[in-house]
Amino acid sequence: MEEYTTRELYLMLKGVRDDVKTIIRKQDTTNGRIRRLELWRSALFGGWIVVTIFILPIVINLINNFFSK
Repeated sequence: MEEYTTRELYLMLKGVRDDVKTIIRKQDTTNGRIRRLELWRSALFGGWIVVTIFILPIVINLINNFFSK
């Protein structure tokens, strides 16, 4: 097994810390992107519910009234 000096261990640890900081920064960016996608999905789902529950029955009723005359 290879033995390292204190200086070499310090430099290795510093490199690992720098890598961890980079990963955390990238994770924050990715989490922000995912959050925006989740908000879009929620908005689309909410719009779909509004159309299905409120607007679609009105349109169907108008079509039935038009053709029943």
